[in-house]
Amino acid sequence: MAAPLIHIWSPSGKEMILDAAAVKGVLGIVSGTTPAANGTTPVAVAAPAVTATCQISLTIHTSGGTPGGTTIVSKTPGTGFSFHGVAGDTSTYDYTISP
Repeated sequence: MAAPLIHIWSPSGKEMILDAAAVKGVLGIVSGTTPAANGTTPVAVAAPAVTATCQISLTIHTSGGTPGGTTIVSKTPGTGFSFHGVAGDTSTYDYTISP
């Protein structure tokens, strides 16, 4: 499978095609996948790219059980983050960390 591409047009109308993985690396964006929280115990995610001011987003990768909302509980710079899900959620989540 070919790598995803990003198409960008300049104000003059010239198109540039960039490799999505290369762009993520240049921008310092990190991503991964983690199992869901069970609603009681936070899930700890090891992610050294976490900083005090980074933005973390979670989206469902594979739906399972009773998916619900997730909440970032803590961020520890240089170590990772933790999040809560809802009871009965057995989904797997993708996360993205943006500087």
